[in-house]
Amino acid sequence: MKILKITKIFAYILLFINYQLSIVNCVAQGIAINTTGAAADNSTMLDVSGISQGVLINRMTTAERDAIAAPIPLSLLIFNTTTMCYEGYNSTTSTWVAFGCIGCQLPGASSAITGTTPVCYSQNGVAYYIPAITGATDYVWTYTGAGFSIATGSNTNSITANFSETATSGNLTVYGSNICGNGTSSSAYALTVNTPPTTANAGPDQTDAATCGLTTLTLAANTPSVGTGAWSIVSGTGGNITSPSSPTSTFSGTAGSSYTLRWTISNSLCASSYDVMNITFNKNPTVASAGTDQTGAATCALTTVTLAANTPSVGTGAWSIISGTGGNITSPSSSNSTFSGTAGESYTLRWTISNSTCTTSTDDVNVIFNRNPTVANAGSDIYLTCNANTTTLAGNAPSVGTGSWSLVSGTPTITTPSSATSGVTGLAVPATATLRWTISNSPCTASTDDVIITTSTTFSCGCALTINHTSGAVAPVTKTVSYGTVTTSLSGESKCWITQNLGSTNQAASATDATDASAGWYWQFNRKQGYKNDGSLTPSSWSSSNDYTYTGWDPAKDPCTIELGTGWRIPTHTEWLNTDANGQSGGWDDYNETYADVLKIHAAGILNSANGAVNNRGSLGLYWSSTQNTSDFGLDLRFDSSSSCITNIHDKAYGFSLRCIKD
Repeated sequence: MKILKITKIFAYILLFINYQLSIVNCVAQGIAINTTGAAADNSTMLDVSGISQGVLINRMTTAERDAIAAPIPLSLLIFNTTTMCYEGYNSTTSTWVAFGCIGCQLPGASSAITGTTPVCYSQNGVAYYIPAITGATDYVWTYTGAGFSIATGSNTNSITANFSETATSGNLTVYGSNICGNGTSSSAYALTVNTPPTTANAGPDQTDAATCGLTTLTLAANTPSVGTGAWSIVSGTGGNITSPSSPTSTFSGTAGSSYTLRWTISNSLCASSYDVMNITFNKNPTVASAGTDQTGAATCALTTVTLAANTPSVGTGAWSIISGTGGNITSPSSSNSTFSGTAGESYTLRWTISNSTCTTSTDDVNVIFNRNPTVANAGSDIYLTCNANTTTLAGNAPSVGTGSWSLVSGTPTITTPSSATSGVTGLAVPATATLRWTISNSPCTASTDDVIITTSTTFSCGCALTINHTSGAVAPVTKTVSYGTVTTSLSGESKCWITQNLGSTNQAASATDATDASAGWYWQFNRKQGYKNDGSLTPSSWSSSNDYTYTGWDPAKDPCTIELGTGWRIPTHTEWLNTDANGQSGGWDDYNETYADVLKIHAAGILNSANGAVNNRGSLGLYWSSTQNTSDFGLDLRFDSSSSCITNIHDKAYGFSLRCIKD
């Protein structure tokens, strides 16, 4: 339609020319419009000539021109009344080209473009510039590549450009324009769009236990697919990168120091990519030493000690209790803290030195609060009489430690050395022996105490009194008897008594013991001759008459004095009276009570006054006192199964038992 319109317009022009010139010559080869009638030139389709008129080209404004419908044929001619220029259309560049202006000057030629090349895609704000073009009111920038956009300075001679992520290389040109048309375009300025470098990854931080004890390690950055990498030290002193361009370079530094390294990947003028990683060359802690065990004598009697661990040059130390109860560490972080515990308790303490993530170092020390042994007490010195050669020791039982007896002097035998109350046998008589009671609690100093044992032939009450009886005026038979003795206050005063009848072989086994051996000999009042009756009377001569002397027992006739020795005698009436009253259960009531007391008096029977025959042995007991009642009767102790008393009803001719007492 647009072509048809143009054809119509051109036809109108021709008609108008024909009307004006009134001469049109048409020939086969073309059309001639002139006033001379000349034929059209053979080389043209339209030959217009004249000397007083010209050819008037179609006129329109720029807005009307731009409204011409596409496609517009190449070389379409118009006269732009806006720019006052003849313009032809260049369909190759889709632009109107001014080739002749009436009263209007086209912009001058463009100079060379200056600016940045190469660039990187995604790079923004890149500046490009040309000197101002004469007569230009606008600047038209053209880029043949993709992803190019003007950010600032559009329609000026100085622009900044942005390159998208899809930007490609291309040529940048610019020309000036004004109302008259466009100027000559600049020479092409080739731009190279580079790819940005690979995103840097410096690798993981190396700050944990893996670096303990190290001063060299291997880096682990990524290998760039675009660009080149380089390591640099951002912080830390004393570090060295062996191969800065290698992503896996080794790096050396100072033990205990921390570093920050940067891995930078660069590609030409593109913005570099970088990443940082941290390195700490952790130092292993100082090897822990908890000090020497404190288990020896130095801790005896202590409950507090001072620890002696090493002070760490690397790391920090701390004490802990591994075993033992009741302990307290005063300053757990101090290598020489005090430690308190319980006497006698054993402890294991641990000294731990730690440094960051590195493996801790530990060492243990043992502490024993040793207790001093119980103070030894061997007991009072021992004095033995009566030829005694055995005794029992009386050391103290240790609450701490163990005791042991040893000989210091003498040759006795200690029957149980570990017993505080051990027996001792084989004592020499007379002699002295020294025994030592030692209480030990290793490693503390032992405690000792000595006891001296002195043996003697001297009699002492409580010992056996050994008498060699010889038959004669007192003893009816010859024999040796060891009499038991005891000290008692039954008589009203503390006196020594024999605990069996005079002349007996042994102490009675019971209150009713009816044996001759326990009965002993019998005496008539105030006569020193003793009689034995074991079925027959010894001596056989027996006097049935009384000693009618009105007096007590004559000391010169006292069998106790004669047979046992000076100081021994027959008890008085008062002494028997007191003894009977002070006996068992508020006084003796029968022979069971007389026997139950310390004197062991039993029913030994009597010898009949008429003939010396044994009567009531095992059921009756009669014991003379040294006091008479009348010239016919003596005073005596009498008891049986139901009574015990002091009597005066027996005449002096009876044979009664004797017990001896010593002042």
